[in-house]
Order: sequence, then structure tokens, then C-alpha cells
Amino acid sequence: MLLPAGENGHGIKGLIQKVEAAPLTQVAALFERSTDQILSTLQEAGSSVQGAQHSVASIAAANGSEPKVLLRLLLD
Repeated sequence: MLLPAGENGHGIKGLIQKVEAAPLTQVAALFERSTDQILSTLQEAGSSVQGAQHSVASIAAANGSEPKVLLRLLLD
């Protein structure tokens, strides 16, 4: 069941924004992968990643991409 996108960043939209803003070290656990696997996936897709302390959102911005594009890569 999807949660409605309530006010003040609650619901599924707020959850996605938190995932996008979290460092890769935390995101890795959500995808049941190691941090190294997450880094490799992003780098193999052509993203320049400076380190696991960076967020999906900051990596996307630095690479002229959208966070949702990178999250989709991690779901595959």
C-alpha cells in the first residue's frame, strides 16, 4: 500500500526525499547491498561518485542527472 503524499513531506514523497538526501552508506542497507556494491552500480552507469558520504541527490546534481534516475538504477 502506498502512503498518500501528505503535507510537510509526509507520505511516500517525503520518504523518497529522505532516501535521496541520505548518504550512500545508509541507502545501501535499504537496497540490501553493501556500500561498495552501490558505488560500483553508480560508477558503472557513468556517474562520478566522490565517496559514500554523498547522497543520491548530490551525486545526481553533480552528474547532471535526477535522483529518481539513480534510484531506479539501484532497484535493478
